Parts: sequence; C-alpha cells; structure tokens
Amino acid sequence: MTNRYTGAKKLPLDPGWSFRCMTDEECEAAYHRLMKERLMWAYWPQHGDNSTLEHWMAVATNPETFPMAFLCNEELVGFSQNFPAYYMSRCMTVNPVMFRKFFPLGSVGFWNASAWALNELDCTSLLGYTPVRNRHIAVMLENIGYNIIGEIPEFIYYARLKRYDDAYVSIATRESLTKAREERHENLQ
Repeated sequence: MTNRYTGAKKLPLDPGWSFRCMTDEECEAAYHRLMKERLMWAYWPQHGDNSTLEHWMAVATNPETFPMAFLCNEELVGFSQNFPAYYMSRCMTVNPVMFRKFFPLGSVGFWNASAWALNELDCTSLLGYTPVRNRHIAVMLENIGYNIIGEIPEFIYYARLKRYDDAYVSIATRESLTKAREERHENLQ
C-alpha cells in the first residue's frame, strides 16, 4: 500500500522509530507474546483468552489486513492490525498495542505509528474504537491527536466478562496529529 494522497506533507517521525509490515512469523510471535503477557483479552476482547493461533493468523494474513510492526531502535515494541474502515474509503481502522515492557512508550509510539500510517499507507484518516472502561487510553489518544467523535453503546463484546461494553469512536488526520504535536509536544516525549 502506498499513499496517493496528493499534496500531503509527510509528518516527521521521531528518531529511532520505524514501521513496516510484519512477517507471518512475527504475527505468530506477536500472538504468543500477547497470550504470555496476558494482553489478548484486552487487545481482542471479543475472543480474549479463547483466541486461537489459527484464527489470529487468518486475520493477520488476510489481504485486507496490514499488520504493522512498531520498532524503536530496531526492537519490536508493539504492533497494529490495520484494515480499511469502509469499502471504497480512504479511512483505515487501527488496532494498536504496545507490549507490557514498552507501555511507557505508548504516547510517542502511537503518535509515530499514526504519522507513519498516514504518510505511507493509502489512507487520509485513521479510525479507532476504545472501550469506555479504558478512559486512560482515550485520554492518551486525545493527547496525540485523535478526536473522540462519539460513543457507541454496547459496541465491544468482552468474552472474558460475558458482556458488552460501550466504546469511544476516535479519528485522526494529518492535521489533528500535527496540531497535537505542536500543542502538546512535551506529552509526546
């Protein structure tokens, strides 16, 4: 996927950050790491701890999915499964996660990952869904340039809890990321 957004000025990335498509082996390793770190229930709440490697790989290797590796100084610190939000749309849905050891890099990592996606992938906006119970993540997203545009009742199913939870809907553009960087640069370091 390449970005054909005409006239777009590339957003500058912080030194040390790079992003690329994950290999099948990296996707499989990410699955095992999420399970080991007990993050799968939060990353994939609809499946949670009952997720299977077979289902995970079917999603990760789907031609519509772009599994994006987050690297900081060449070390894999997190990833995102990205896919088109809507048919015939330039909006991409993002589903990012940082591994536990790298939680403190969340803000700067997600900002750089979002900037890279808007620079390099064929999209003009990024769409995300955050469980309302994860308000701290919603605040972080707002700080890096995502705008909370609404709340969807009972949108996310938590298999572990056997119930639905509400979700915030957020969207980011080059302009919103740039504005956040200019206004809150100290929060992104």
